[in-house]
Formats: sequence, C-alpha cells, structure tokens
Amino acid sequence: MLSYYLKISIRRLLRNRVYSLVNILGLGLGLSVSLWLFNYAYKEWRTDRWQEGMERVYRLGNASQRRAMRSVQIEYGTLDGLKERFSGLKAGRFSRTRGPLHFDKSRATHKEGEAVFSADKGFLDIMCLRSVLGSFDGFGDFPHQIILTESAASRLFPNENPIGKKKRMYSGSREKSYEVLAVIPDFPEWSSFQAKALIPIDPDSQPYTLRKVSFESYVKLPEGLAIDDVVKAIPEERKRKVWPDWSPTGNEGYFAQAYSSMYFDSQDVASYRTSGSWFYVLGMVAIGVLVLALSLLNYGVITISGIGTGYRQTEMRRFMGESRALRFVFYALESGTNLFLSCLTAISLTLLAYPSVNRLLDFSELDYFHMKPSFLFHLAGLYLICWALMLAVAWTGDYWNRKEKGVRLLNVFGQNQVVLQLSVACMLLMCSVIFLAQVYKLRNEMGFDPESCATAFSMQKMYDENGTEVPFMQALRRDPLVLSCSSGEMIPKPRNHTSTFGLEENPDMRVDASDLSGDHGYMSTLGIALLMGKNIDAQRMKKSRNTRVFQAVINERMVKALGLEGDPIGKRFGLAEEGNGIQGKDRYEIVGVAKNFQFTPFLSTAGPAFITDRRDILVGTIIIKYAPGSFRQMREKVMALYQQHYAGRSWHFELEPFSLNELHKKETQFGKALFFFTGVGLFIVCLGLFGVSYFTAETRTKEIGIRKANGATTFEILRLLNSSTLKQVAVAFVIAVPIAYYAMGRWLENFAYKTEMSWWIFAGAGLLAGLVALSTVSWQSWRAASREPVEALRYE
Repeated sequence: MLSYYLKISIRRLLRNRVYSLVNILGLGLGLSVSLWLFNYAYKEWRTDRWQEGMERVYRLGNASQRRAMRSVQIEYGTLDGLKERFSGLKAGRFSRTRGPLHFDKSRATHKEGEAVFSADKGFLDIMCLRSVLGSFDGFGDFPHQIILTESAASRLFPNENPIGKKKRMYSGSREKSYEVLAVIPDFPEWSSFQAKALIPIDPDSQPYTLRKVSFESYVKLPEGLAIDDVVKAIPEERKRKVWPDWSPTGNEGYFAQAYSSMYFDSQDVASYRTSGSWFYVLGMVAIGVLVLALSLLNYGVITISGIGTGYRQTEMRRFMGESRALRFVFYALESGTNLFLSCLTAISLTLLAYPSVNRLLDFSELDYFHMKPSFLFHLAGLYLICWALMLAVAWTGDYWNRKEKGVRLLNVFGQNQVVLQLSVACMLLMCSVIFLAQVYKLRNEMGFDPESCATAFSMQKMYDENGTEVPFMQALRRDPLVLSCSSGEMIPKPRNHTSTFGLEENPDMRVDASDLSGDHGYMSTLGIALLMGKNIDAQRMKKSRNTRVFQAVINERMVKALGLEGDPIGKRFGLAEEGNGIQGKDRYEIVGVAKNFQFTPFLSTAGPAFITDRRDILVGTIIIKYAPGSFRQMREKVMALYQQHYAGRSWHFELEPFSLNELHKKETQFGKALFFFTGVGLFIVCLGLFGVSYFTAETRTKEIGIRKANGATTFEILRLLNSSTLKQVAVAFVIAVPIAYYAMGRWLENFAYKTEMSWWIFAGAGLLAGLVALSTVSWQSWRAASREPVEALRYE
C-alpha cells in the first residue's frame, strides 16, 4: 500500500510539474536560508561553551557606583582569601603579556604580536586544558617557560618533538629565550579566546604587596557553591587579606560574570577577545524564521490552489472504500516526498552557494561542515515541524474541498496567505532599507570625521612634567605630510565609563558624563565642530594652592543636562557625590560647546561628555590626520621620526589607518544579510504568485474565451486577472507599515544619530513590492488574455 501511494505521489508531482517545481524550489530556498542563518546563530551561541564545566567558571570584578565604572580585576590577596574560605574553589589569573611578542624577528617592531598570554597554573586548571605532549608540572616555577598550541608547535618545530627545546621571542630590541614545557590542543573555533602560546606570569610584575592588581581573576565553583555567596564574601576577604583598615563606603560593589556570557557582554570584553551581539544573532534568527515562513506560506498557497486538480482522483479512491486513515497516509507520503526533495534542493544550494554567499556577506569564517550533532538534531526537529505543517495544509484543504462551502473558504484562505506573504516581504524590504540608511548615516554623520586618520599607541608621554610638548610631537606638527595631530583618545571608544559631575555654583545640579582626554589639537584632528566659545588651548590648566582648573569643551547634551542653555562659558564643574558636594581639587572650566558626536559604540546612545586636556596622566594614543592617499609616505616619515627620538624603543609604536569598515563591520554584515535575504524572500513570494497566476490562467481559460468572444479587450482581461493581486498588495502594505515603523523606531532609539523614517521609504518599498508582484503575475495573465477565443474554447 505504501509503495502504491508513493507511486501516486510521484505521478502527481510529474503531472503537475509547474506546481511541483514552484513548491520544491521555494521550500528549498527557505530551508537553505534557514540552514545558513540558524547555523550562524548556533555558532555564535556556542561560543565559550566548548568545555564541560565552563558554566561554573566566572570572572570577578568590581564596580564603582559613583564613577559608573566596571573593572574586571580583583586584588591577589582577595582571591587567595576566597580560596581559603571556600573549600574546592579553584582560582586562576590571566592577562595579556606586557608588550607584543613575536616568534619572527623580522616582525619585532609590529604592534600586534603573536597571541601569547600570561597565566598561572590555576588558570590552566580552570580552563580544563590538557597536554598533548609534556606536562604542566613546574609551570610558573621559572619565568622563561612556554606552552604552545599544536598549530604553533608544528609551525615552529616541524617534524620534531618540541618538549625541552628553546625558542627565542622578540619584542622590539629585546629578546628572550623560552623553553617549551608542554603542547596543548588548539583552542576551538567556538572560543572567543584564541591563544597560540601561554607563558608564566612575569615575576617582575608579581605583586610586592597583596594590593597589586595586574591580571584578570577567574574562579571555578565546586558543586553546591553559589556564585552569590562568593561575591558577598569579597569585601570581607579584601578587608582581611588586603586592607585591614578598609571599610566599605557603599560606592563600590563587586560582580561575577559567567565565562559563557563574556562573548556577548562587549562592555567588559578586552580587545584580545572577539565579541558578539545578541541583537545581530536574534536578528539573523528572525530573518531565517521569516524567510522559512514565506516558503511554507508559498507551499500552502500552491497546495490549496491546486487541491482541486486531484479532487476527482481522490473522490474515486474514497468511493472505492479508501478510509480516512489511508488518505492521511497518502498526504503524509506526498508531503514527505515534497519535503525530501526540498531538503535535497536546500542542501545542494547550501553546499554550492555558501562560499560565494559568505564572501558576499563577509562571513568567510562560517563553515557548514563543522556542524555539531546537537545542532543537526535541532535542525531535524525543525524539518519535522515543517513536515507537520505541510501535512496539515494538505489535509485541511482536502477536508474543506469536500464541504458545500469549502471551496469558497479555501479560496479566501489562499488569498489571505498571499496577503500574509506580501506583508512579510514588504516589512523585510522596509526594514532593510531603513537599516542600510542608518548604517550610511553612521558612516557619514557621526559628528566627527575620522577619514584619513591614523592612530598609534606609545608608552611615551607626549608632554613633559611642565606640560611642554616633547620634541617628537613638535617635529610631527612641522611635518608637511601631517595635516594635524593630537595626543588623545580615539573614538568611538569600545567601552564607555561615566562619572558624576556637579556645577560648582550648584552642586545639586549633577550629571553622569564621560570625559575624553585630548590636547589642543584633538578637535581639529578629528573634525569635531565647535558651536560656541573656543577650543582648548596650550595653556590648558590654571593652578592655585588648593585647586587645578582644566579647560573643558562640553557637548550639547551636557549643556542640556546641566541646565546651561543660556551661556555656559566660564561655568565650572567637578566630580560630585550626593550629599557631599564637589569632591577633590580638580575643577573643569567650560571654554566651549561642541556639537554632539558619537564617542560610544554605535548600538548605544552617546550621552553627556566633555573634552579636557589631562596631559599630566595621558599616555596612549596619538592621532594623526594626513593628506588623502599619502598614508604610506606619512607612515615611513613618522616611524623614522619616532626611532630618531626614541632609539631602541620603536617596538612601542606602530601606525594603523583608521578603518570605518572595521568599525561598522557587524552593522555592515547584518545590513548585507538583511538586504540579501530580503531579496531571497521576495523571490520566494514571486514563485508563489507565479504558481497562483498559472493556476488561475488554467482554471479560467473558458471564462476568458467567452469574455473575449463577447468583445472584451486584452487590457480588460489583464485588469480582471491582476485586480486581485493589486488589492492583496494594498492590504499587505497597510499591514506591513505600522509593524516596520514600530520595530525600526524602537531599534533607532539606541543611536545618537538616527536616520529619519521618511514616508518615501515605506512608499518606495510598497511600490517596489507591487511592481514585482505585478510583473510576476502579468506574464501568465498576458498569455491567457492574448489567446484567441476559439483556441481557448477548443482547449476547454
């Protein structure tokens, strides 16, 4: 019986070739897109969950409520106290090495070194690292030991056992020899932490007192111990082991961050780790679900439209005694056959097209052949759900087709599915246009101009103790290839911290604001517009016996937050604490007001901020504005100047051009994916409309022939056949507009600079969807309308 029904299913597929092709291709495209996007989301979700027991690993840190600042460091003594207090608690320390290290001497002056990190033995235990060769015994007893990953060991010691071998590492003019202690497996692609080698914590950086903080601190909980108990014990252990005379003020708190959540918590992720975004992961899942829904709706529309073509055969089998159970088996086999062929199509499209799609969308790191069994299990469950929905559509269509008013209900149901398809397509199209418009605005209207800027990190101060520029900075400003330069912070900052400031004349008027350090060339170098007053000048500070007054340029949001809409110039503010007024001896005098600019990551709102010249503590980034197209010549000149003034210390300095593409990488990736898969979804909708129009043209052939014989023109026939499509597009547009407007409006609230959701975006998306829908159905309508009446009637 099963083989008989399978033959009937295949025969119906071949007889209704057009419907079958539309169904299989549409569903195959939807399954392929969902496979691609769900695999991406699964890969992101799996990050840092690659080792058993990782759910019990936490990173400890402290948070200052007054300064709104988080630090992922805990004193050594506090960590040791926690180990003594809680039996079975494992603790370890980890950090990036001081200065870049290189295996290749020719790259010794490059800023970005090999992925070499410092750790203690406790960190190896927490991370459950195992040795492939050698052992961890004695790790940390001597400073010049190194643990290599398998890939690094095979590259540095090809075809030989590296254990006990020496390897020199270079950092500028310095070099050290390290003995290979062990080899560990490579960190998996599911890890945000990718190391090539681990070395012991440098004895020179070990604490002279228990208060010294240099490394991130991690703990692994034993079974039965709650992380909240550990966090609550941190102040007590700090007082017992570090500062006996310390008393908590209420302004400082502690937190624990699950290791598995660090990938998505970008505010606490260091630069040596990759970071993810739940927004983009969930966005990709939503796109995959919507495209898959479009393909299932497409299947439903075609199945219901063509349900009557097999009605006579179905009724004949029922008349011959076929039970409802057997009919259910038949529809299950037919749906299963369609799904099987669609799955083959999806797998073929995925394997053939994914390299090109990944390159197009800049997702080259995604590999379909690294799917985990658990992901495939969930994917199989999704396909079973699709099969159940397909079976439900076929069974429901067969049931209502045998009712007196069932055909009319099926027609209404099919039309509603088309409207729903068009609504989803219109909504995706509107959202993709608004998203791309926002990315374009971020790239071009950030409130500052980073184009033709290069950044470099230097461990040397660019100003001496008297606040005078060092000769290197003076030489930079004189160089004709350097349009301007500044010692200051590059923006947008990957992590933003705020402090509470209050007006000197009214301490109760407080605001949480960010302070940006930059000298008198900062605003001109970055192209930040000055709206009022003047820029910070070289005399950036006034010093008296009890106070130091620094010049400050505040942004528009800080003006509004402090209630200084009149004339803020000359007003002073400082660090404030509720109930205690202005704290410390540092004051900031407002000398100018700058236009708002995006100094924070682009999915967060840039709030109140001010620029001030703290050259007394400023060590770090140098920003250079150069003539477009002259980066290579400028770099060679600046590197020569640096080596001239800091001979033997050039390893601390490497110029890098500022990259907008890298800055907006995730936004650009998501925008490309949204636009591309919106196009795929629109194509699936077109397949459904084509199938419906083909069915309509076939079933209304006699009607068209009679109308033409009675004098109807081709245009009137076209209008008759296409009027329903136009109505469906109009209804879909009305449904899609408020949903897209609300969703994108909520998303745009996260940005300081946001694009306007103009009416033409929605009208253009609706017009495009209408044109695509009309062009799809018009071809079949034209064929039916242009046929001679005699031929049409003879065909009937």
